Amino acid sequence: MIKIEHIQVKDVNVKTKRNTGKLIGKIILGIGLVLTIVDVSILILIEDTTNVSRYINNILLILLLIGVFMILPGIFIISVTRSIGKARNQIEKAKLAFGPVEERALDGSERVINKYRVFLIKKIYTFEYKVMTSSEVELGYFEREGTLFHTIYRLKNLEGRPLLTIRQKTVTYIFYEGGEEDEGKFIGKLKHPTVMGKPKYWFEDQYKNKIIKLKGNGYYLYHMFKDGLKEVLVYWKGRKFIKVKIKPHIPDNIVIYILGITAIIQIDYERISRRHRSH
Repeated sequence: MIKIEHIQVKDVNVKTKRNTGKLIGKIILGIGLVLTIVDVSILILIEDTTNVSRYINNILLILLLIGVFMILPGIFIISVTRSIGKARNQIEKAKLAFGPVEERALDGSERVINKYRVFLIKKIYTFEYKVMTSSEVELGYFEREGTLFHTIYRLKNLEGRPLLTIRQKTVTYIFYEGGEEDEGKFIGKLKHPTVMGKPKYWFEDQYKNKIIKLKGNGYYLYHMFKDGLKEVLVYWKGRKFIKVKIKPHIPDNIVIYILGITAIIQIDYERISRRHRSH
C-alpha cells in the first residue's frame, strides 16, 4: 500500500510539473504576442510623426525584438510539454492494455539475473549498461568490447559470467548463448531496416522464423509480440532508464535475450541521438 501511494504521489508531481511548464510557456508566449502587437501598432501610429525622439523609437524597436524573441521559446516550451504529456499518456495506456506483471524472484535470490520479470536497464557509461530490478537492485550488466567495426556486447551476471553475446553488424545483431561466438550456441538475429520514420525491429531464430516482432511509437515505447501475442512492454523511464515488463510465463532463457534486445534498442537510440546532435 505504501509503495502504491508513493507511485501515485510521484505521478501527480510529474503531472503538476508538466502543467506548470505548459503554463510558463503560455505566459511567455502571451507576453511576447502582446509586446509585439502593441509595439507594431505604436510604430505604425507614429510612423508619420516627426516629433518622436530617436530614443523612444529605439526603445520601441528593442521591445519589439524582445516580444518576437519571447514568442519562439514560448511555442517551444508548450510543444515540448505537450509532446511529453502525449508520450506519457500513451505509455500509461500501453501499461493498462498490457496488464499487471508481478515482480518476483523464483528462487528468492536477487543475484540471479534471469529470475525477475520487471527490469530496469540503466546507462552507466558510454558503453556500459546495468540491469536492475525495478527497485534498482543490481543484477548484472552489459559491456561493449572490440572496435568500431568489430563490436561485441556481452550480458554478464554480477560474478562476471557471460550469459549472452551479441555481435553487431550494419543493420543486424547476432545473438549467441554464453560468452563465445560459437555456431552451436547461435540463438538468432535481431534485424531492423534503415528507413526513415518509426524504428521497426524483429528477431529471427536460427531457422529464420520471426519469433519476436517489435512495434514502437517513436523511441520511447515498444511492445514485443512473441508468437503473435503481446508479451513484453518496453518504455523509457526517465532519461537514462528503460523499463522492461515481461509476462511471467516466458521461459528464463528467452528473458535473457529479451533483455539483450532491449539493450540494443537503447544503444541504437543513443547512437542515433548523438548523430542528430552532431548535425
